[in-house]
Amino acid sequence: MPLSAHYDRKKLTILLAASLGFMALSLVLAQTDDPYIFATAQVTFLFFVGLTVFVLARFLEKREILHIDENGVFDRRIVDTTIPWSEVERLREVGKGKMRFISVTTTRATTDYITSGLKRKMMKLNEFIGFHAIGINANSIDVSFDEMRAAFAAFGPEIEKPGAKTDEENSEEAAQ
Repeated sequence: MPLSAHYDRKKLTILLAASLGFMALSLVLAQTDDPYIFATAQVTFLFFVGLTVFVLARFLEKREILHIDENGVFDRRIVDTTIPWSEVERLREVGKGKMRFISVTTTRATTDYITSGLKRKMMKLNEFIGFHAIGINANSIDVSFDEMRAAFAAFGPEIEKPGAKTDEENSEEAAQ
């Protein structure tokens, strides 16, 4: 059965409340004569203003965020077009700390699925800090990671488990 997900209003409300709380805290901390604390409070306030705007924009988003079906996978947060299963080379479950996501490796360049310049920059940043360019998670959406993984398993190629070695890693080990 196809999976369709939207932003989870409850999760966004919690994030919004935390952001507003930190904005209030930074305003209180700005009421000091210490220039270092004042500067830190200003930077913190601006950061959380940005986060608040980001969360409010997600509140207004009514469109589907994640869709997985027999045609492929589409995650509006990462790509602008559906990635067909015929172009998915590999799916891999990845865990970084408490965060889990499905890494999607494609036969074409990942930027072929993106028209937005900002998304392209974010993809390059993700690759730079060690995340896969197309990493789909269940954060801030109304489905669980297990539901998402089940949809990938139902329609896509086999999902490699965390810690599974790639063919390249196995061939490197054999060469040594």
